[in-house]
Amino acid sequence: MSKEKVFAEINATIPIPEETIITLLSSAFDGGGTSYWASNVIALEENGEFECSEDRLLAGGFRVHLHEKENGKSFCTVIQDDMKMGLRVLATKYPHHFKDIINDSTDAITADAFIQCCCFGDIIYS
Repeated sequence: MSKEKVFAEINATIPIPEETIITLLSSAFDGGGTSYWASNVIALEENGEFECSEDRLLAGGFRVHLHEKENGKSFCTVIQDDMKMGLRVLATKYPHHFKDIINDSTDAITADAFIQCCCFGDIIYS
């Protein structure tokens, strides 16, 4: 099967509302999207105290630590810049997931893909 010739590539700026990110994080952690590969998700503010604050997360002062399920070691801390990178990776490498985000039709699978792209820059667990 031959590959189609590309006529044009279009780069566009697409605003992603904060509420969309909150929904993705909720689906990933509370909805079980990451439960098959990550456990002991710990949310910490900069002062080291546990507080799940959406405002702090989006302001950049909130970190989410993920632990690998098999060995329990901490391997990823997600901050605001990681979330932006995760969205860019989804838009570039996984447009079907990104389409779900911009169409407001996310689920636990989309949320899982988002978190993996935030942590690893790719989807490594499926």
